[in-house]
Amino acid sequence: MGGAAIKAILHAVAAGVGGSKTIINEDILYKRTIITILNQMDADRDKQFAVMLKEMKGNYTIGQARDDLLIYFEAGTFDHGVSSLEAVAAANKEDCKTKRDDTKVAASSVGGPATTQSKTTAIGCPEK
Repeated sequence: MGGAAIKAILHAVAAGVGGSKTIINEDILYKRTIITILNQMDADRDKQFAVMLKEMKGNYTIGQARDDLLIYFEAGTFDHGVSSLEAVAAANKEDCKTKRDDTKVAASSVGGPATTQSKTTAIGCPEK
């Protein structure tokens, strides 16, 4: 076997290994994404169920029950789970940005950048 043939074989092996790693990473990402969406769907259903239980303590009509069940069903759909997860992530992003900005203002009047970093980490928001 010549050097060119060995080189071609090594390139093919490297491409196969690299491709397998990509497929495995995509599979892991896909599975984690599905689990995250399912968890959001469960959380949304739990919220709606709590609303239903609260409403049942009063004068609860069959019409209200029907409407609540439709909302409960919709909260458990995949599309709603994705939309809800996007909304939660956007709200969390804005909350973290506000907290970070507030922390920066407080730190600039008290103790400088080191204080900003420790307070930002303490509130659970990623640093930027």
